[in-house]
Amino acid sequence: MARIAAALCLALVVAMGVGHVVAKDDAKLAAARKLVATAIEPAEFERLIKQTIRGFSRDVVRQAGDADDRVVLRVLMEQAGVVIADHRAEYLEGIAQVYARHLSAADLKAAVAFFESPAGKRWMKVQEKLLEDTVGLAVGMGDKLKPQIVEATLARLERDRRRSTSDR
Repeated sequence: MARIAAALCLALVVAMGVGHVVAKDDAKLAAARKLVATAIEPAEFERLIKQTIRGFSRDVVRQAGDADDRVVLRVLMEQAGVVIADHRAEYLEGIAQVYARHLSAADLKAAVAFFESPAGKRWMKVQEKLLEDTVGLAVGMGDKLKPQIVEATLARLERDRRRSTSDR
């Protein structure tokens, strides 16, 4: 969960910039900073950056028209990763600001206590595998339910079409 939250916060901070998020309570912000330092390992942060850039890059490069555009976009995304990594402290501060805005000081301290506990340390070690397996489950369920989704969509569109032609 911490990795998912950190990834979402990273994407949010990338999209909106750190300056938009300002916590007012110094005690809460200090607790949030401690949570970020406890729950987001430096190597994990680097992986989050790479995953975020890789995801953006795939989507953008896929939409590029010609080979020259794809090369430029690939280099752009690589450089985005370098620049973001250079601003690591600013991003982590942004994540701490987000946590401080949405959680109480007690919640933040409890989260720190969890991540410092043996269970929390184990959670962090298996987090990547948990996320990978959860995404795999979601993809599998999506594949399994796709025919039902398509069937329900077609039925709904047909009902809506009939309704609109009968209203005329």
